[in-house]
Amino acid sequence: MDLYNTCEGNWEQLATKTGVGILLLDKFLDYAARFLSNIGNYFGSGDQKFTPDISGEALNSLASVSSSASKILEQIKPDDIAYNMYLQLGVDGLRGLENYDPTTKIWGQAHSRAHYAIFQHLLRDSQ
Repeated sequence: MDLYNTCEGNWEQLATKTGVGILLLDKFLDYAARFLSNIGNYFGSGDQKFTPDISGEALNSLASVSSSASKILEQIKPDDIAYNMYLQLGVDGLRGLENYDPTTKIWGQAHSRAHYAIFQHLLRDSQ
């Protein structure tokens, strides 16, 4: 909320001022909207966890325009953000299998195949 007050709702200006860009700002706003609509980090049935789809550096850049936002973000360890992002990549990779037909060996959606490829890479790197 403090970022909204700081930029007076002019999100494009905030993206330019912080050098984050519109795409990453949109990802942050998507996360913020889900957080605010659920007042927590679990939503819907099945207690699904969601994480911001942007780097710690981008979060720091956005928070830099507000001293109170910066103070809040200082309480979060950068490794926690990176871990959550890798965790989400793994979850997305497993979900990608929903769009794979092993009988025909055909992927239903290209992005699902990409998520699964990233998941395989994460598995190889973890060993």
